[in-house]
Amino acid sequence: MPLLHTWSLGVEEQFYIFWPMVIVLSLKFFGRHGVKAVLSAVIIISLICSELLLKSNPSFSFYMLPARAWELAIGGLLGLSGNLGLQIKKSVAGVLVSAGILIVGYSIFFFEKTTPFTGSHALIPCIGAALIIFGGQFENLVSSFLCNVVMKYIGRISYPLYLVHWPIIVFWGLASTTEVSMAVKLVQIAVMFGAAHVLYAGVEPIFRRIPATRARMKVWAPMAVAPVIAMGLVCASMLFTNGLQGRHPMPAWVSQAAAESSSFQRDPCLMRGAELSTSAQCVIGDPTRQPTLVLWGDSHATQLIPAFREIADANGYAGLIITKAGCAPIPDTTMLPNSEMRRDCRQFNSEAIERVAAIPKLKGLIVAGNWRTYLSGGGLLTDGDEVASPDGTQRIMADRFSRMREQLPPGGYKLILMGIAPTGENKAFSCASRAAYRNMDFRNCSSDLYSDTLFYQKDLEGLVGKNSKIDLVDYLPVMCPDQKYCAVYNGRNANFLDDSHISAHAAKSVVSTIEHLL
Repeated sequence: MPLLHTWSLGVEEQFYIFWPMVIVLSLKFFGRHGVKAVLSAVIIISLICSELLLKSNPSFSFYMLPARAWELAIGGLLGLSGNLGLQIKKSVAGVLVSAGILIVGYSIFFFEKTTPFTGSHALIPCIGAALIIFGGQFENLVSSFLCNVVMKYIGRISYPLYLVHWPIIVFWGLASTTEVSMAVKLVQIAVMFGAAHVLYAGVEPIFRRIPATRARMKVWAPMAVAPVIAMGLVCASMLFTNGLQGRHPMPAWVSQAAAESSSFQRDPCLMRGAELSTSAQCVIGDPTRQPTLVLWGDSHATQLIPAFREIADANGYAGLIITKAGCAPIPDTTMLPNSEMRRDCRQFNSEAIERVAAIPKLKGLIVAGNWRTYLSGGGLLTDGDEVASPDGTQRIMADRFSRMREQLPPGGYKLILMGIAPTGENKAFSCASRAAYRNMDFRNCSSDLYSDTLFYQKDLEGLVGKNSKIDLVDYLPVMCPDQKYCAVYNGRNANFLDDSHISAHAAKSVVSTIEHLL
């Protein structure tokens, strides 16, 4: 998505539409001091809105103006307040600016992908930026350093630099089948600065020097509107033709995987809310019989449904499928970072445990989840007793695995835990499909899948330990038989649906392993 970064420009433009109205109305009804009070109220209300929505609707909290207005309003309040009539010593001003730099630096180096954002965490870099701006109004050595020629130049080109940086990263990635090295990243930065300078020096001055007269507006307005309409028509045609697919046929295996992925995401057993599925498609065999074989987990369990159906049908089991997107089968935990999918995970997993515990003659329970996310630190778990952390997450996983059998009914049934599927973290499927589209060799795309998966499989084995009540399934012997290479495409079928899930063909490769354990 090469233009995803323009969402922030949209938020800014919306703010600039409402900003003059707020100022004018506040001046009219409350006077000059009232404007500051109104802006302070906007900051407080919007920040509360951002924090609350972070738990219930993180996407809205991140992308939409009501939840981000407070950040822009801080700058507005700072601009109206000026230096507050203060005369601050150089040393004090330097401390303020230095503190601001350290606070912003803390946000850069210590915020992680699991850090909830925006909400109260976004307040930290905003306070840092405000201190830099406020302290910079007074003469001090730190601000003098920030005003050097290089920093000023970067400031001048910052807007075009923001415009070009993300498209360069995205299109460069689309053209590559290997992970971007540090040397390539430095080249990317150089290209970004070059493109930004061209826009700053060659494009922006043209528009700055044109007088804003009515006569010129009659000329420029159609010229501004025409590209918008043209782009809208192009986008509409791409939407209606599903990306102008006729311009270049995709390889059959990529199209097959895309079709299977679309069906997978619409599976009635892959729930999005807190309730268990009531679809008849989630019951295998006679619906009047009590289940004897259950599949429970997140989408990494859903990917096993073709194999699960084959096992149930071939062996006469009455099957039950209990899956929810984004919710690893780790009961009594809150999963971070917050998202719409994870919002109801605790309730869903509790209901899943209750449903399985009510089965009188259970023969087998197959449990599958995206364990890699939590083993790698990409996701965190908390049970409310401690602050979420990678180490704490692994302790919780080990505890829940050891207690899982205790929460379920006693009996001689098999508890089978599916291991780490070799999908990797480097978007091997996307890389391979792009390379195949361009008739390039895509073996490099999955060159590290085996070693990467083996690493996390060993971690998972360590958490399960010597628990004789759990049988752990390893995908690697069947999906990567030579113990070196895990193919995205085996010459006949795609082994993956997307960057996170294996295909039905790959799922069925573990059927005999599971049947042997049952």
